[in-house]
Amino acid sequence: MWPTASGTNRLLVHGGYSPIEALRAATVVPARAMKVADRTASIAAGKAADLVIVDGDPLVSISDVRRTVMTFRSGVLYPSKELYETVGVAPW
Repeated sequence: MWPTASGTNRLLVHGGYSPIEALRAATVVPARAMKVADRTASIAAGKAADLVIVDGDPLVSISDVRRTVMTFRSGVLYPSKELYETVGVAPW
């Protein structure tokens, strides 16, 4: 089984990346490679954005990316607690 996105970030940090390098490797680097960085992969006016709000600071502890509090997708807010309850799992 392949690691999750947050697992990949932890592996990258364990392998020597800084947390910000690991987060960029999961966001803006692939967007640049796919030639879509002008419209996604960072927060700026006019860009399409999905946003994950976490309880913590992934720049201090990359594992905090797993502590998702809410997600915005296509402008819709999804509180994590309700999503976890919907699928019958416990949050982190």
